[in-house]
Amino acid sequence: MFLKAGLLIIIILICLVGVILAITFTIIGFANNKPNKFNWLIAFFVFLIGIIICIYTLVNKVVNTIQTVAQESSLQFEQTLQNYSHTLTHSNDNLLQTNEHLKHLKNFESDSVSVSNQFYTYLGFENYYRFPLRFPFSIHCSPFKDNGELYNEKEVSQFDVNDNGEVQTQILNI
Repeated sequence: MFLKAGLLIIIILICLVGVILAITFTIIGFANNKPNKFNWLIAFFVFLIGIIICIYTLVNKVVNTIQTVAQESSLQFEQTLQNYSHTLTHSNDNLLQTNEHLKHLKNFESDSVSVSNQFYTYLGFENYYRFPLRFPFSIHCSPFKDNGELYNEKEVSQFDVNDNGEVQTQILNI
């Protein structure tokens, strides 16, 4: 790929020198009324067309290469995020099985209520903290852990989504 780009740049430089020479000899030919003045004029246009074609080809190759690299990078980034998300999900499931506090909270559930594991394992993101309590309540803190609010999450189906049915109980400064 770099070899083709280098070859195109060399051809562009040769055509540029050809344009300069052709225009120079065309001016001299027309000034002195020489018989080969039109040959130099034709050479000027041939070199000029060569430059235009080479520049168009070079720009087209560069743009296509950049698009390909961007698509590959985007796909790789998506795959990395999916792997990271998958890892977090599994580590949170393991958290429910190994954390004594979360096991104890799960024991408070009544048999008539089915609670998703995400209620206990979703603990927030970045500077948003979520502390599950006895279902359906949890404490939400943002941006610091020392000032929380109590929420009723009985209507929430997916806990890692904003504003999805949680109801603030007006119990503040926890």
